[in-house]
Amino acid sequence: MKYLKFLGVLLAACVLVALIILGLAHGKYTSLAKEQQPEPKDLVLRVELQDNWLADGERIARMRGCSDCHGADYGGKAFIDDPGMGYFVGRNLTRGLGGIGADYRVEDFVRAIRYGQNKNGNYLRFMPSLEYAQMSDEDLGKLIVYLKSLPPIDRNFKDLSPGPVAKVMFLFDRMPLLLSGMHIQSGAPVSVAPSEHADYGRYLAASCVGCHRPDYSGGPIAGVPPSWPPAPDLTPRGDFAKWTFEEFKKALTTGERPDGRIMNSQFMPWTATAAFNELELRALHNYLKSLPSPEI
Repeated sequence: MKYLKFLGVLLAACVLVALIILGLAHGKYTSLAKEQQPEPKDLVLRVELQDNWLADGERIARMRGCSDCHGADYGGKAFIDDPGMGYFVGRNLTRGLGGIGADYRVEDFVRAIRYGQNKNGNYLRFMPSLEYAQMSDEDLGKLIVYLKSLPPIDRNFKDLSPGPVAKVMFLFDRMPLLLSGMHIQSGAPVSVAPSEHADYGRYLAASCVGCHRPDYSGGPIAGVPPSWPPAPDLTPRGDFAKWTFEEFKKALTTGERPDGRIMNSQFMPWTATAAFNELELRALHNYLKSLPSPEI
C-alpha cells in the first residue's frame, strides 16, 4: 500500500513538472512570437538589382535549398504535420492567392531572409535566417530578383503552429530555426569575390551549419525528428577527411559516396549542392579540409 502511494505521489509530481515545463515553453514562445522588433538599419541593399540576375538567382535558390520548405514551384509546402511537433509550412512565395510575392517589396524580402522577420516586424516562426544572415547584398539581390519573377501559384495554407514538443525543445534551445531572427546579427558584405580560396568556401559553407553545427563536427541535429541520423563529422576526425576532391564533387553532385552508397537527399541535400559549379565546390572542399579537429 505504501509503495502504491509512493508511486501515486511520484506520478503526480512528474505530471506537475511536465505541466510547468509546458507552461514555460508556451509562454516563452508566445511572448517572443508576438513581440514587434525594431526595423533593421540596413534593409536597403547596397547594389542595384539587375534584370540579368535572374539565372544566377534561380541557381542560388537551388544551392540554398529554398524548395525544401517552400516547394518545387515555391508555392508553399507543409513539411511537418505531427501532433507533438506541430504543423510547419513554408509560405507561398509567389504573387498568387495565398502568396506573399504581391505584397512584399525588396526590403520586405531582405527583412525576412536576412533577419527572420515578417514585414510587420514579428519574428518569422520558422526560417533558417542564421544561414542567410551573412549572404552578400549582391547574392541576396540575385535571389530576390528570382523570387519576384516567380509565376503566380494559388495555394493557401493554415498558419504554422508549433506543437508542445517543438515548444519544449525551443525552451531548451534545441529548436534553433524557431524564431531564429532573435539570434541574427547584421554585418553582411556587399559582395564576395568567387575563388577557390578557403575564405570563399567558408562563405558558401553557411548552409552547412544547420545540420553539421558551427564547428562542423556533426552529431544529432537540433530540431528534427529523432529518427533522423546524426550529421557526419566534417572535421579531420571524420571519414570526410579521407575524401579526395573528385570523391567530394561526385558526392555533392550525384549523391554517391566513395563507397558507392547513395545518400538520402532528405538528410543530405545533394540535390541542392548539385547546383554548385566547379569553382564553388573546390572552395568548399578547401575550406572543409582546412578545419581544425574539434576540441573534446
